[in-house]
Amino acid sequence: MTWQELEKQVLQLPISDRTHLVQSLLASIQQETLSSIPANPTRESWRDLDPWIQSLVGVIRLGTEEPTTEVLLRKEGNRLIVEPIRPGSLLSLLATLEEITENFPDVDEGLMLLDDITL
Repeated sequence: MTWQELEKQVLQLPISDRTHLVQSLLASIQQETLSSIPANPTRESWRDLDPWIQSLVGVIRLGTEEPTTEVLLRKEGNRLIVEPIRPGSLLSLLATLEEITENFPDVDEGLMLLDDITL
């Protein structure tokens, strides 16, 4: 059976079955990919992987000088940026604080409108 014939049959399955099939296929690709990556990958070892698989794989290396268990993820364009949250950082401190539930006063009350101010 060719992959085109298989695809035609798969597309006739209900969406729930196709979803399950996709999840199984992705899991098998991930397993196969992970088993083909050496313990200490180098640029040369990445070149041996299929380009499509290269696009799925990412390596995150955090420095060992300051171990951390938390990271901050942000997206810049098409890049996903991973930044370690260092112990003792302002962000790690703020993460431990309780949420403020009280209402803040209106700090602009009694001030002139911005349009009315002349310098």
